[in-house]
Amino acid sequence: YHDLMQMHVYDPNQAFLGEVVELIETGAQLVLRIRGESEWLLPYTKAFVKDVDILQKRLIVEPIEGML
Repeated sequence: YHDLMQMHVYDPNQAFLGEVVELIETGAQLVLRIRGESEWLLPYTKAFVKDVDILQKRLIVEPIEGML
């Protein structure tokens, strides 16, 4: 999971949303703290995380309305 730190986060349209600044282990799942124009939390699940590119340090996510 530590490879996720400082990854750049984008939506499916390639719009930059922020950077992963913290990993929070809740017991049920991993939660990413993302800092961009604002700071928000994203569960690290297939429902939200669509693609992970470790080499390019990129996450493609699909947040739900109101999450950002």
